[in-house]
Amino acid sequence: MEIETKNASLDTLAVTIRALHVSGKQMTLAVFKQLPELAAFTENGELGDFEPWGTVRYAIKDCADRWLVASKDGILYRCSLRIDWPDSVDARRRDFDSIRKTLLAYEEWQKAKIKYDLLYEEWKKRPDRNAFDGMPREPYPPNRCRWEIGDQCYRDRFIESKLKLEKAELIEKTMLDINRLPQLFIAV
Repeated sequence: MEIETKNASLDTLAVTIRALHVSGKQMTLAVFKQLPELAAFTENGELGDFEPWGTVRYAIKDCADRWLVASKDGILYRCSLRIDWPDSVDARRRDFDSIRKTLLAYEEWQKAKIKYDLLYEEWKKRPDRNAFDGMPREPYPPNRCRWEIGDQCYRDRFIESKLKLEKAELIEKTMLDINRLPQLFIAV
């Protein structure tokens, strides 16, 4: 689609800038850096127990480049909005794929275990099961303890993956709420 320049125009719009002031003066970056830090998210990924004021885009080396300004108990804080795991669509897709593969592996494990249990029951019914004619004493795997260890391993991996995904989804929802907050201007 081509748009001719005679049909296009530039308009000037009003912009609202929200500046953070302390004692009647605009907050500077030096003062912003001195604000005490507070964790933005709780252990389960929810927003912390404070009143959010807005966000500030300012990179502090080895910390974050986006901050949430919030107040708690009458004190102003800065909260890092840096998330420790990748939040890209591809990373979330990999997390979903990882959980799906873990679930499928667990289902295959359960099927193999049921098959083994049936073979084991059949083997126990055989009159020659204790014969020493080169036949194995038990169907593979001989150690039933391996099944229980494997069960626990798969269950733990599945639960861990599911909890990680739930936390990521909650933080993603919380970040959408944070993105609706005003962006605050800090003086240089």
